[in-house]
Amino acid sequence: MAQRKENKKDLSNYAEVKDRIRIFYAKYPDGRIITELLEWRDDGVIVMRAKVFRNLEEQLADCPIAIGHAYEDENQGYVNKTSALENCETSAVGRALALSGISIEKSIASLQEIEAAIERAEQMEKDGTMNMPVQLRRRYGMLLKAGQRKGMDQTLLYKLATFVRGDGEMTEEVIDRAMKVVEKYDPKMTAPEEVIREINQIAKLRREQKKEGA
Repeated sequence: MAQRKENKKDLSNYAEVKDRIRIFYAKYPDGRIITELLEWRDDGVIVMRAKVFRNLEEQLADCPIAIGHAYEDENQGYVNKTSALENCETSAVGRALALSGISIEKSIASLQEIEAAIERAEQMEKDGTMNMPVQLRRRYGMLLKAGQRKGMDQTLLYKLATFVRGDGEMTEEVIDRAMKVVEKYDPKMTAPEEVIREINQIAKLRREQKKEGA
């Protein structure tokens, strides 16, 4: 993975999941790592669980020595565009193995977890959601995903996202208005100029409301 200029961490301090797996099976030849897909939501969020067993007895009793969880978002990050499920499974396995005591001399987090966290943070900085309250950030994400599912042109999504973000002030009402623009958009029937016109109309209304409230 290319080094990011924002990343000041020394990633050599973090173990790779593949190394934790190798160490685990060398230590427990009869062990087993079981993964389970807990959720794959319509909005692209995936949640997985991994269980670690040292021997057959623990497996039959369903008594793992450690359990790890992870989530990924299909719409975030380059890898997740094509391999979100696999990426999520790897993270869950890495957490479970760390909690079982494998390669935790420097950190419980794996190299893959840290890289994913850095990528998410960069994306949040890019789309302006880093400092948003959680609930608003989720609604904002729903807005972008709704547009992506309709195959909206990236230029239109950028204009819409820029409008929603505005000067940093955002409310659920503002997002709901922007969502109506996405709902109206039909690539087969709606010209891009009409969507831009709608965005500008909503932006004008917002400016007027801000002046009235001043």
